[in-house]
Amino acid sequence: MDNLSKEIIKRIFSDIGVSPGKLFGRVGLVDPKLRLAKTVTVRYDDADRQHDIYAGQIVVATSTLRGLFIDLTVDGSQEYLFVFRMDELPIHALRAVYDDSDDCSFRVFDSEKEIWREVSMYVKARVLADFERLVSWGVLWEDCRETQDLYSVALGFVTAN
Repeated sequence: MDNLSKEIIKRIFSDIGVSPGKLFGRVGLVDPKLRLAKTVTVRYDDADRQHDIYAGQIVVATSTLRGLFIDLTVDGSQEYLFVFRMDELPIHALRAVYDDSDDCSFRVFDSEKEIWREVSMYVKARVLADFERLVSWGVLWEDCRETQDLYSVALGFVTAN
């Protein structure tokens, strides 16, 4: 993935309150109040591991942005997945690994074919601009109960990648 895409992805993670360091788990979508009781189990070569899930929503006028975040960090190697949906638009997913590889992805779910597609630079830039606007407005993540669609797609993303 190109460097600009990686920076866009990491900036969006920062916009939702997710970045490695001492503030992780205190603000934004990773506020402890937004952590779900359920976890995601991922099978690795050495063992199965449980990963925390957070869910929240932002309501602006008549639109609702719902997001689901999974902390896929293992042994100090920070890896994050953020799946989100605005109203009934397609579900998007951002994944970032904060290590030497800087492995990142930004995809949209094609529900008709049930596959993930890469998004264009235009979509990446537009989504970044939208998250930057939300941050500038100072809106906060609220509790979200409607997560089944995001959860199902996130599980598929984790197992496929």
